[in-house]
Amino acid sequence: MGLRVASIYGRWSRKVRRTEARRFCNGEADILVATDAIGMGLNLPIRRVVFSTTHKFDGIATRDLNATRCVRSPAGRGVTAYIR
Repeated sequence: MGLRVASIYGRWSRKVRRTEARRFCNGEADILVATDAIGMGLNLPIRRVVFSTTHKFDGIATRDLNATRCVRSPAGRGVTAYIR
């Protein structure tokens, strides 16, 4: 397929996360693969979100995630969320 991938992981340094986000925003990457770190104040031109799971271990217990609450779209930008 030849797709270029950027990735964001919460434990990576802020500099690395910003660099990967910039690569995606500038069109240097076609796909962004991320942990829930993507929801920490990043404003990205994302059209589609695919969740691999609907639960998360938070360090103490496993909790269910509500996919519709995880995706917030600024006015005028359509985002489609899929649960795999």
